[in-house]
Amino acid sequence: MNEAMLLVLDEGTTSTRAMLYTPDGVRVGTAQRDLTQYYPRPGWVEQDATEIWERTLACAQEMVAHAGGADRILAIGITNQRETVVAWDRRSGRPLARAIVWQDRRTADQCQALRDAGLSWRKIEYAKGLAEAELAGTFSADGLAHLSDDEAIAAITQLRGFGRWSAEIYLMFSLQRPDIFPADDLALRVALGRLKGMEDKPTPKQARQLVEPWAPWRSVGSLFLWHYYRGEPV
Repeated sequence: MNEAMLLVLDEGTTSTRAMLYTPDGVRVGTAQRDLTQYYPRPGWVEQDATEIWERTLACAQEMVAHAGGADRILAIGITNQRETVVAWDRRSGRPLARAIVWQDRRTADQCQALRDAGLSWRKIEYAKGLAEAELAGTFSADGLAHLSDDEAIAAITQLRGFGRWSAEIYLMFSLQRPDIFPADDLALRVALGRLKGMEDKPTPKQARQLVEPWAPWRSVGSLFLWHYYRGEPV
């Protein structure tokens, strides 16, 4: 076998596979190993992360040998559901515990509590994404305190489901930043237009321009505008 090959790793729930394809899509080899599933409690589903790695590696090595060596592999593709979670020791590279498989329902009660609190499935998904980013080390809520306003907003809005308004509200109320104006907030723009005697509410861009003189206390101005919008004493 002299032509270049494509190596595909398919990480399934019950098995791991490596497949070898020609560039025109013809499969010329397959290696497969079963994966052990553990059920320590009702609703819990776990796997041995070391076993996943070792058996995936064995399948890949078998297909590389079948191709005639690593120099015959043109590219590698990996497919999986990206839902299984495992915590690793950063220094040793060893798993700290078994992997929690996507079928696992140990947090079903917490998810139900979130739904009962009014969160939609989509918002629960975003909350899970935030937690996963924290676990993966790609996002740090604690680290936001050490970033500038613009840097913190950029970090938050990289998360799926978190827009600029969410980021600015977090900076105002959780980080106590004094110079934030969430211009995408409809109530703020309605109140600002009313305060300025405008016929219609300003656009977010216009609102930001109008409150520039309020710096560095635009958060305070935002609080006053919310009270003004509700007709409460300021």
